[in-house]
Amino acid sequence: MTSPSIKTNNKPLIEGALNRKVRLQDIRLTIWPRIGARVTGFAVLDDPAFSSGPFTSLASLDVAVKLRPLLGGKVEVEEITLLNPVITVINNKNGA
Repeated sequence: MTSPSIKTNNKPLIEGALNRKVRLQDIRLTIWPRIGARVTGFAVLDDPAFSSGPFTSLASLDVAVKLRPLLGGKVEVEEITLLNPVITVINNKNGA
């Protein structure tokens, strides 16, 4: 299940939580094999003072939630799966 509004509504929330700009291709809700969400083409951009590229990126991020608590109005994460994660570490002139 996909909708442009899911991406539009959640991208600012993700950026606020991470305090960084993000890029993402798509966010879709999943019901099989588990209830949850899948984010594809996800990248967290680096501080422009360090780099113009992404700080971290991944092909996809899957978050699965438990059904029973969800039916009671609670969200409990059961599993998080990262596909092809890449983290870039940059040192400045001082080595920090």
